[in-house]
Amino acid sequence: VVRAGAMLPMTAPTVVYDVLLAIDDGRIVYAGEASAVDDEYVGRETVTESRGVVMPGFVDTHSHVGAHIFGTVCDDENIITALYEIWFPMEAQYTSEITYAGACLGYWDALRGGVTTLGNDEFYPAAVAEAADKLGVRSLVANRIIGYAKGSPPAYNSDARAYDLTYDRSEFDRGLEENVAFIEAWRGHRTVIPCL
Repeated sequence: VVRAGAMLPMTAPTVVYDVLLAIDDGRIVYAGEASAVDDEYVGRETVTESRGVVMPGFVDTHSHVGAHIFGTVCDDENIITALYEIWFPMEAQYTSEITYAGACLGYWDALRGGVTTLGNDEFYPAAVAEAADKLGVRSLVANRIIGYAKGSPPAYNSDARAYDLTYDRSEFDRGLEENVAFIEAWRGHRTVIPCL
């Protein structure tokens, strides 16, 4: 049971005050004015925050939580420099362990900001899924399927104003096969939705 000072139900442009939120087996069974249900809902645990606001979690449909370890390293760069001179070369050095650590940090930061569901693709989807499971966040997770070797990311030639990319069909096929295996391994999970 959660008792809070206010609730933003997002079903109407209203605010409900002095609220109670009852959860049974992971499902919300009541959300509304506390006075309307008196003592009908008694929880094993009650969180009371008279100055708190209850609201639905936000959804981030496009994230890269495994890259959260980059932090603000790209903030002062334009998108071309950030991607081709910083992000892609750093990402080429990733391991599943680094991805897991970054994903834990990224999911934690998202949850802290009220985001409870994320869409995500990374090179090591199982590591991302394990992080989502550990933190209890809902997440759609897919493998990053690309047409170049991870260790040879595309580069931007600023003089020619062109991208240098060596397409490798076998990398695309390998990524697709890995993704199918990932989907089979995580199918039916309670919070992680493996996808393509």
